This record gives sequence, C-alpha cells and structure tokens, in this order.
Amino acid sequence: MAFHPSKRVAEWHPSYEWSRAVETKSLDAYCSPIPDTPYYVSGYNAAMHILDFQHVLPKPMGFIVNVSDEDHRTKEKDAWKAAGLLYLYEPLLDECDQPLFTCADAVSDAMQAFEQAHPQVPILIHCHVGMSRSVSVLLAHMLKTHQCVDYDTGLSRIQKGRTIAQPNDGFETQLRLYARQKLDKRATEGLQDLSQDVVPS
Repeated sequence: MAFHPSKRVAEWHPSYEWSRAVETKSLDAYCSPIPDTPYYVSGYNAAMHILDFQHVLPKPMGFIVNVSDEDHRTKEKDAWKAAGLLYLYEPLLDECDQPLFTCADAVSDAMQAFEQAHPQVPILIHCHVGMSRSVSVLLAHMLKTHQCVDYDTGLSRIQKGRTIAQPNDGFETQLRLYARQKLDKRATEGLQDLSQDVVPS
C-alpha cells in the first residue's frame, strides 16, 4: 500500500519522507508515481537517494528534474551521471508572484526531447517537498502536451499518485489561464477547419 503523507504542511518534512522510505522499503513511500504516465513526483531528499530504489521500478529512472531553489551536491550529480541518468536544474521559488512558465516551458521542452528519445522511461520531477512547484511544472507540461484538457482534471490525476499535490494560489491562477487559452485556441482552430470544409453553393 502506498504511503500518503499528511496534508498538513506543518507536519511534513523531507527528512521524514526518506526515513519512512527506509522503514517501508517502498518506492511509493517517498516517490509518487503518477498513474498512467512515466512521471514521478517527490521531495528533495527523496531525489537524493533515488539510486537506492532503481531496482524497484518497472523501468529504471532516466531523467531527474529539480525545480527547487537548491541545486544538488556534486556527489549526487556525479553518481547519477555514472548511472546514466540525465539531470536538469531549473530553479523556481514557491511564491505566488513568480512567473511559472519561465521555468515550466524550459522543463517541458527538455522532457519532450527526452520522451521522444526514450519513450516510457521514468522521469522524476521534484522540488523541496513535492507539493507545489514540481506539481505545477508537471501539470504545465501535461497541459502543453495534451495529456489533460484542463487544470482540474490534470491536478486530480496527479493527486491520485501524490495526495499532497497542490500548486500555490499564484501558480494555480497561471495554470488555469493557460488551460483556458489552450481550449480557446483549439475551439478557434476547430471552427476554421469546419469553415474550410463548407462547399460554396
């Protein structure tokens, strides 16, 4: 059974995430798979120890994306490189006034390139806790690549794997606006396609 941490942020700390993983020997305990996708979401400490759990995955992790405001130590990055894992650091502050898509577009472009070269190879995206920034960037990617049609269905899908997933208010506003713009664009393109199919009388 997957371990689901408390939704009370005050009780949640990355060190607990890792200690729980050691106790249960379970990947789900500290690194959450998102259903029907190759994506995983975690906190910072969980990502540090991902090599200890590679053997648990159906496929070994291939790409680690860090959107926290703290880069990993050279020790971890060298170990990942030696194990064949790619690593991307795109720092993002978990503040409501931060422009989400400066980071999210860069991450999405990198993820799409990786997915094209390595279909269905797991990708881990993490921030400090695995609640707001990593979830927001992943949801932006899923919207951009048409893996969900709107904010609510995308977040619900992520929450099925990571129950504490919740973008901050500013990120939510930006994601909802982006999703609406995508839907409006599709509707406009659909009308244009219909008009082209009309045969003049």
